Amino acid sequence: MPAILLIGEDDFLLETRAAVLRATGADIVRSDVSSALSILEVRLFDIVVLCHSIAGHLSETLAGIIQQNWPGTRILHVCAVREWEETRGAYACSCEPQVLIACAIELLGRRPVMSVSATDKRAQCA
Repeated sequence: MPAILLIGEDDFLLETRAAVLRATGADIVRSDVSSALSILEVRLFDIVVLCHSIAGHLSETLAGIIQQNWPGTRILHVCAVREWEETRGAYACSCEPQVLIACAIELLGRRPVMSVSATDKRAQCA
């Protein structure tokens, strides 16, 4: 089963995103920044989702560490307002739930779940 690790500093946002991403069919694990590397050391993840609640410099550092140590893991930065794009080996995606689901499904290389409607990748949060 595919696995997604959600990393952030806002418990409510992480729980909400976990509920949204369950539509991908992946196993979802949540973590704060201080526990994330410990979790990654004992389990492989297909995708690590970095929440916009993480400070920018810390998010970039964490992404670099993950890319170096777990090169097969894809990194998805969830941004308050940003188009779906690839930047330096990581991906950025809007926080809008349907866009987030579509981005995660694409990164997992899976077909969309029937209840998920096709979404324009360029859609942004309002």
